[in-house]
Amino acid sequence: MMKTAPLRTATLTAAMIVLSGCATGGAAYVPIIDGPKDQVYTQDLTDCQGFAESREYLNSDTKTAALTGAAVGGLIAATNNSGYSRRHRHSRKNRNSDLENFAAGALVGALFSGGKRALQTRKERKYIVLDCMAGRGHRVLG
Repeated sequence: MMKTAPLRTATLTAAMIVLSGCATGGAAYVPIIDGPKDQVYTQDLTDCQGFAESREYLNSDTKTAALTGAAVGGLIAATNNSGYSRRHRHSRKNRNSDLENFAAGALVGALFSGGKRALQTRKERKYIVLDCMAGRGHRVLG
């Protein structure tokens, strides 16, 4: 029988680790500008960083990527027969092993795909800050 409590704990821990690296990333970016860093600049930067923070990491793109990764990872892991012969494949023990393989593959696929998409969101947040600052008249260099 599959033990779900350790699997849930592992899933939540891994998700927290992946997302903790993204907590303020991108939105907290301070661009290099050619010009004064006066009160107008400071207010514009605060506003632009606020706009960037509104682009959430757990957006529909990230959720879709995680679900797709989970499905693909689970199917790949489930189709791997782990070296069992065909005559032993249908025993109860092996069915449980297949389910555990599916769950582990789904977890890895979801974390990989969702994490990759979350990193893309981090870059999007940085570009929101850059575009916003340029749109407010600051000469943004990078």
